[in-house]
Amino acid sequence: MQLIKVNDIKEEHDRILKLYYEAFPANERIPYWALKIRARQGKSEMFNIFDDNNTWVGWVYIMVYKDLAYILFFAIDKENRGKGNGTEALALILEKYKNYRIYFCLEDWTEEGGDVEQKIRRHNFYKRCGMNDLPYKTNGRNVTFCLMYKGGYIPPEEFQEMMYDFAGFPVKYFINIKIFDK
Repeated sequence: MQLIKVNDIKEEHDRILKLYYEAFPANERIPYWALKIRARQGKSEMFNIFDDNNTWVGWVYIMVYKDLAYILFFAIDKENRGKGNGTEALALILEKYKNYRIYFCLEDWTEEGGDVEQKIRRHNFYKRCGMNDLPYKTNGRNVTFCLMYKGGYIPPEEFQEMMYDFAGFPVKYFINIKIFDK
């Protein structure tokens, strides 16, 4: 398995966009054009995920700030799920960013609504991969997210600082990153 930086060409973006819209609900997505801009500005990195047969199996989008690496989007193509690709890809990501404190958000598996079983399975997957729960939550667009991490605790203030940095001027003045205890 390998991570290959996304080339800024239409064919790659079309493939990623298809997965992006299939894997993430509208209330969790950021406009894709904004993701591309932030990657060009060096605030994030986008990687295609290829298996050992050089078959494209997924995509990951990671925000980088100081010693923090925030996995904002990570998805395996539906035809390549259930084959160990997610586990192998996440291990590769964690190895690549081993000198960073790594974290990400996922839907709160303790809340009613949506596919609760899927949310629990997703949380358990990340636990098996060595991720730990942070003791706080955040929300965005009517979704509550729990945070998980590896490589060192991330205080809520640092989470907010990174998110505001990523949003940039003037957007950061119009968003309110809320943090609350579990």
